[in-house]
Amino acid sequence: MARLQAELRVVMRVYFEKPRTLVGWKSPVICATSGNGRCHRILRGGSVAGPNYKANAVTAAVGRLSEHSLVPGIVVHCSHADSDKDVRNQIKVCNHVANQIEAGSTVAGVMLGRHLKRGNQALISCAKDALVYAFSLTRKCLGLNDTLRRLERLAEANCARP
Repeated sequence: MARLQAELRVVMRVYFEKPRTLVGWKSPVICATSGNGRCHRILRGGSVAGPNYKANAVTAAVGRLSEHSLVPGIVVHCSHADSDKDVRNQIKVCNHVANQIEAGSTVAGVMLGRHLKRGNQALISCAKDALVYAFSLTRKCLGLNDTLRRLERLAEANCARP
């Protein structure tokens, strides 16, 4: 765990709000940036630590960012390990995050695995007529109606945030 925290500190210092210089890879260009004061960290859970969308994990992440004088912007990825890669659990995770926001959490946003239709399809053939319109080809996703309900719930939570 200490190793992961040390790696997180390096990532935070290099990629977040501090100025940095980038060397172009397609042309001989050197770009200097002033940093990004509106950046965020994405919590998506992990195979070792498990889900990290609950209040204690969010508070810990905010604390780690704050102790390094970085913007405590947190975005929760409701899919991946946070939902145990089960599309139905994304709804539970998103509702849990909405409850945190309603209670005053500084969570800045969420990410949802979504498409127009719920679920996914296997790519059996590359023939155009073999694919079903509006279904994901990768992982199982929320459909449009589930997504709209999540967005409405998050909007309500944000309006109620103290």
